Amino acid sequence: MLRRGIAARLPRARLLRVVHAALRAERVKVSGELTIVVTNNHIMRRLNTRFHHQATTTDVLAFPIVGELRGPPPHPYPLPQGERGRLHHSFPLWFVADVVISWDRARLQAKVMGHSTTRELEWLALHGVLHLLGYRDHHPGERVRMEARQRAVWGSSHV
Repeated sequence: MLRRGIAARLPRARLLRVVHAALRAERVKVSGELTIVVTNNHIMRRLNTRFHHQATTTDVLAFPIVGELRGPPPHPYPLPQGERGRLHHSFPLWFVADVVISWDRARLQAKVMGHSTTRELEWLALHGVLHLLGYRDHHPGERVRMEARQRAVWGSSHV
């Protein structure tokens, strides 16, 4: 979906930092797997159309798993003997989620805002995680509350 050069430039450690900051700030105490996907406007438009019935592109989408699962998560590959019992043993509740970010929109928004694409990717990852945690921005009141929370978490992760 992205050229190799772009994938190599993704700020993985910085994205992880803002994700952890959001989870700490919201006192999330479950185990889980979160995937951050960076793609292009074409794919974003397809996802937005399919899942939100809006035939437009967007900067970030968040997809939580439907429902809650108990026990250790399924693994995409076989685990070595004895590993199954140790993984996630202290977390009876876990989640799986995806945050999908448009590289094209991140670049454009960064240019308009006068900062780096890396900073915009971090901001959008944080925004997506807050959506996963229940924040909404469809109505003005929701948007104000979510933006305030996002700025607060951003400040705590960039000291």
